[in-house]
Amino acid sequence: MMHCRRIRKTYRLFIEQGISRRDHEKISNMLRRGKTVEQIVDFCDYPYELVKKIEEDLLIDA
Repeated sequence: MMHCRRIRKTYRLFIEQGISRRDHEKISNMLRRGKTVEQIVDFCDYPYELVKKIEEDLLIDA
């Protein structure tokens, strides 16, 4: 149940920043493939705090 709330909160942040679910999937895939938060932010120009939040959610799910 806690996991669902965390995901909803993350998506809410993305909606506020105008980032789509597809962008969320892209970021998740890059993190799973070993890209760092900084590399994703630098290359793709996503907001740092949102990429970091996805990384934290992935680590909790692992």
